[in-house]
Amino acid sequence: MVYINKTNKLQIQKYYSINLLYRILFLSLLVFFLWSFFSPNHDIQIINNNQERFELLTHWSKGNIVMLIRHTDRCDRSDSPCLEAGKMEGITINGKKKAQKIALGIKNSLPLKDTDIYNSPVKRTEQTAHIIFDDKSIEQDWLRKDCKNDFLNKIINHKHNGKNIILVTHATCMADMNSEGKNFINNNIKNDQSYGISYFFIINKKDRQAYMLGYINPEDWSLLNN
Repeated sequence: MVYINKTNKLQIQKYYSINLLYRILFLSLLVFFLWSFFSPNHDIQIINNNQERFELLTHWSKGNIVMLIRHTDRCDRSDSPCLEAGKMEGITINGKKKAQKIALGIKNSLPLKDTDIYNSPVKRTEQTAHIIFDDKSIEQDWLRKDCKNDFLNKIINHKHNGKNIILVTHATCMADMNSEGKNFINNNIKNDQSYGISYFFIINKKDRQAYMLGYINPEDWSLLNN
């Protein structure tokens, strides 16, 4: 029989307590790492992150990018004058200015040579797309009617290898872009401050997966190449 005195007993208890603490800390860090790695990215402002900016420009040159643009300020929810008088379903004068900033930013940073451009047929997305891309954007019903159901797979089905794709669409569509029940876009995309926001994803068609790089606000496009 082995006898353990009181001092040794306290030392053993202390050892096991410290050991347990380290185990808990290790498991906590492991869970956090796995959650960070496998869950969709937190929304990142690309112009504030050099790595994401580099990835955007690199993958754009390879034709791997999906870009989602929310239409700019809608007339029926604003006191600002409408772009077209009486067209309450369209965008505002302020919305036109935002779209022009996006247009200039794309012109200076992201060449459209190998890019498919589509817009929802709703007036506000049509106007936004026309200001940014002139007549290069094509109307697509699925960007409005069916965007709430399996939106990511619909995007992947329309994405051609080696070609970027730009979609001018709605907050409801963007908010419903998810994989395995996890939303890609984490901020409140449906608020008035997100009009004209652009989100960027890298698409892997083979595995039918998307990796979110981040977003650019209309007023930040001029900073992309700085």
